[in-house]
Amino acid sequence: MMNEMTAAGGVMLLGLAISSMLEIKPIRVGNFLPALVIAPLIVAILALFN
Repeated sequence: MMNEMTAAGGVMLLGLAISSMLEIKPIRVGNFLPALVIAPLIVAILALFN
């Protein structure tokens, strides 16, 4: 589950970097915050079926 949280956090950091460097359109990184909880839950549920 830690890998999924790290991946979600990485996507959020990437969005912040792109948003601040390109300044084309602001990327609302706050909308990705639920992914920090949902991604590990999905992996845990899928692990039960394997």
